[in-house]
Amino acid sequence: MDTSADDPIHNEFELVKMLFDMILLSFGAYLVLTLISLAALWILYKKAGERGWTAFVPIYNIFQMSKIATGSFRSAALYSAFLFAYILLLIMGTALDFVIGYADWGMLVYYSAFLVRTGLLILIVGEYMALCYRFTQSFDKSAAMCRLSMFFSPIIFMIMGFNPKTEYIGPQ
Repeated sequence: MDTSADDPIHNEFELVKMLFDMILLSFGAYLVLTLISLAALWILYKKAGERGWTAFVPIYNIFQMSKIATGSFRSAALYSAFLFAYILLLIMGTALDFVIGYADWGMLVYYSAFLVRTGLLILIVGEYMALCYRFTQSFDKSAAMCRLSMFFSPIIFMIMGFNPKTEYIGPQ
Protein backbone atom coordinates (compact mmCIF):
# COMPACT_ATOMS: atom_id res chain seq x y z
CA MET A 1 0.00 0.00 0.00
CA ASP A 2 1.48 3.33 -1.12
CA THR A 3 0.99 6.09 1.46
CA SER A 4 3.36 8.60 -0.13
CA ALA A 5 0.46 10.66 -1.50
CA ASP A 6 -0.95 11.04 2.00
CA ASP A 7 2.42 11.83 3.53
CA PRO A 8 2.48 15.58 4.37
CA ILE A 9 6.29 15.73 4.23
CA HIS A 10 6.29 14.24 0.74
CA ASN A 11 3.60 16.70 -0.41
CA GLU A 12 5.49 19.67 1.04
CA PHE A 13 8.68 18.50 -0.65
CA GLU A 14 6.87 18.28 -4.00
CA LEU A 15 5.40 21.76 -3.44
CA VAL A 16 8.81 23.26 -2.66
CA LYS A 17 10.33 21.47 -5.65
CA MET A 18 7.58 22.79 -7.92
CA LEU A 19 8.02 26.33 -6.55
CA PHE A 20 11.78 26.13 -7.05
CA ASP A 21 11.28 24.92 -10.63
CA MET A 22 8.92 27.83 -11.34
CA ILE A 23 11.41 30.33 -9.92
CA LEU A 24 14.24 28.77 -11.92
CA LEU A 25 12.15 28.82 -15.11
CA SER A 26 11.15 32.46 -14.53
CA PHE A 27 14.76 33.47 -13.92
CA GLY A 28 15.87 31.60 -17.03
CA ALA A 29 13.23 33.31 -19.17
CA TYR A 30 14.19 36.69 -17.70
CA LEU A 31 17.87 36.03 -18.41
CA VAL A 32 17.19 35.03 -22.03
CA LEU A 33 14.99 38.09 -22.64
CA THR A 34 17.60 40.35 -21.06
CA LEU A 35 20.36 38.96 -23.27
CA ILE A 36 18.22 39.32 -26.39
CA SER A 37 17.36 42.90 -25.37
CA LEU A 38 21.03 43.72 -24.82
CA ALA A 39 21.90 42.21 -28.20
CA ALA A 40 19.27 44.46 -29.81
CA LEU A 41 20.69 47.46 -27.97
CA TRP A 42 24.17 46.45 -29.20
CA ILE A 43 22.84 46.51 -32.78
CA LEU A 44 21.20 49.91 -32.23
CA TYR A 45 24.44 51.34 -30.86
CA LYS A 46 26.29 50.01 -33.91
CA LYS A 47 23.69 51.60 -36.22
CA ALA A 48 24.31 54.89 -34.43
CA GLY A 49 28.05 54.57 -35.01
CA GLU A 50 28.97 53.82 -31.40
CA ARG A 51 30.68 50.81 -29.87
CA GLY A 52 28.15 48.03 -29.35
CA TRP A 53 29.78 46.42 -26.31
CA THR A 54 28.86 49.47 -24.23
CA ALA A 55 25.30 48.08 -24.07
CA PHE A 56 26.56 45.57 -21.49
CA VAL A 57 28.20 48.10 -19.13
CA PRO A 58 25.52 49.29 -16.66
CA ILE A 59 26.13 53.00 -16.01
CA TYR A 60 28.16 53.68 -19.15
CA ASN A 61 25.22 52.23 -21.10
CA ILE A 62 23.04 55.16 -20.01
CA PHE A 63 25.76 57.65 -21.00
CA GLN A 64 26.00 56.11 -24.48
CA MET A 65 22.22 56.08 -24.86
CA SER A 66 22.13 59.74 -23.86
CA LYS A 67 24.88 60.60 -26.33
CA ILE A 68 23.00 58.84 -29.14
CA ALA A 69 19.63 60.35 -28.20
CA THR A 70 20.62 63.94 -27.42
CA GLY A 71 24.18 64.39 -28.62
CA SER A 72 25.34 65.18 -25.08
CA PHE A 73 25.71 63.51 -21.70
CA ARG A 74 23.36 65.91 -19.87
CA SER A 75 20.52 63.42 -19.50
CA ALA A 76 22.84 60.65 -18.35
CA ALA A 77 24.53 62.97 -15.86
CA LEU A 78 21.15 63.86 -14.35
CA TYR A 79 20.10 60.22 -14.26
CA SER A 80 23.37 59.19 -12.61
CA ALA A 81 23.19 62.03 -10.06
CA PHE A 82 19.63 61.07 -9.11
CA LEU A 83 20.60 57.40 -8.88
CA PHE A 84 23.66 58.17 -6.73
CA ALA A 85 21.59 60.37 -4.40
CA TYR A 86 18.91 57.69 -4.16
CA ILE A 87 21.43 54.98 -3.24
CA LEU A 88 23.10 57.30 -0.75
CA LEU A 89 19.77 58.12 0.91
CA LEU A 90 18.84 54.45 0.93
CA ILE A 91 22.05 53.63 2.80
CA MET A 92 21.53 56.57 5.16
CA GLY A 93 17.91 55.53 5.80
CA THR A 94 19.02 52.01 6.68
CA ALA A 95 21.75 53.40 8.93
CA LEU A 96 19.18 55.62 10.67
CA ASP A 97 17.23 52.51 11.64
CA PHE A 98 20.20 51.14 13.52
CA VAL A 99 21.60 54.37 14.96
CA ILE A 100 18.48 56.29 15.94
CA GLY A 101 16.09 53.47 16.53
CA TYR A 102 12.42 54.30 16.72
CA ALA A 103 12.44 57.45 18.79
CA ASP A 104 9.81 60.04 17.90
CA TRP A 105 12.21 62.44 16.22
CA GLY A 106 14.01 59.49 14.62
CA MET A 107 10.81 58.45 12.88
CA LEU A 108 10.36 62.00 11.58
CA VAL A 109 13.86 61.91 10.07
CA TYR A 110 13.27 58.42 8.72
CA TYR A 111 9.98 59.33 7.01
CA SER A 112 11.45 62.55 5.66
CA ALA A 113 14.27 60.54 4.09
CA PHE A 114 11.67 58.10 2.77
CA LEU A 115 9.76 60.93 1.08
CA VAL A 116 12.96 62.32 -0.45
CA ARG A 117 13.91 58.84 -1.71
CA THR A 118 10.46 58.41 -3.23
CA GLY A 119 10.76 61.77 -4.97
CA LEU A 120 14.19 60.83 -6.30
CA LEU A 121 12.86 57.50 -7.52
CA ILE A 122 10.13 59.32 -9.43
CA LEU A 123 12.77 61.61 -10.97
CA ILE A 124 14.94 58.62 -11.93
CA VAL A 125 12.07 56.82 -13.63
CA GLY A 126 10.90 60.03 -15.33
CA GLU A 127 14.38 60.83 -16.63
CA TYR A 128 14.80 57.27 -17.96
CA MET A 129 11.40 57.42 -19.67
CA ALA A 130 12.33 60.72 -21.33
CA LEU A 131 15.66 59.26 -22.42
CA CYS A 132 13.93 56.22 -23.96
CA TYR A 133 11.55 58.55 -25.82
CA ARG A 134 14.42 60.63 -27.25
CA PHE A 135 16.47 57.49 -28.04
CA THR A 136 13.61 55.99 -30.06
CA GLN A 137 12.99 59.35 -31.73
CA SER A 138 16.63 59.50 -32.86
CA PHE A 139 15.94 56.41 -34.97
CA ASP A 140 13.06 58.22 -36.74
CA LYS A 141 10.26 56.20 -35.18
CA SER A 142 6.66 57.35 -34.84
CA ALA A 143 5.39 59.25 -31.82
CA ALA A 144 3.35 56.20 -30.79
CA MET A 145 6.43 53.98 -30.82
CA CYS A 146 8.35 56.63 -28.85
CA ARG A 147 5.61 56.68 -26.23
CA LEU A 148 5.55 52.88 -26.07
CA SER A 149 9.32 52.84 -25.54
CA MET A 150 8.80 54.82 -22.35
CA PHE A 151 6.97 51.87 -20.80
CA PHE A 152 8.16 48.84 -22.81
CA SER A 153 11.72 49.84 -23.74
CA PRO A 154 13.23 46.33 -23.96
CA ILE A 155 10.52 45.15 -26.36
CA ILE A 156 10.65 48.30 -28.50
CA PHE A 157 14.45 48.18 -28.60
CA MET A 158 14.25 44.54 -29.77
CA ILE A 159 11.81 45.51 -32.52
CA MET A 160 14.04 48.38 -33.59
CA GLY A 161 17.32 46.51 -33.29
CA PHE A 162 16.33 43.44 -35.26
CA ASN A 163 14.51 45.44 -37.96
CA PRO A 164 16.91 45.97 -40.87
CA LYS A 165 14.97 49.07 -41.97
CA THR A 166 15.75 50.96 -38.76
CA GLU A 167 18.22 53.76 -39.42
CA TYR A 168 19.83 56.28 -37.12
CA ILE A 169 19.05 59.88 -38.09
CA GLY A 170 20.59 61.63 -35.12
CA PRO A 171 19.28 63.64 -32.17
CA GLN A 172 15.95 65.38 -32.69
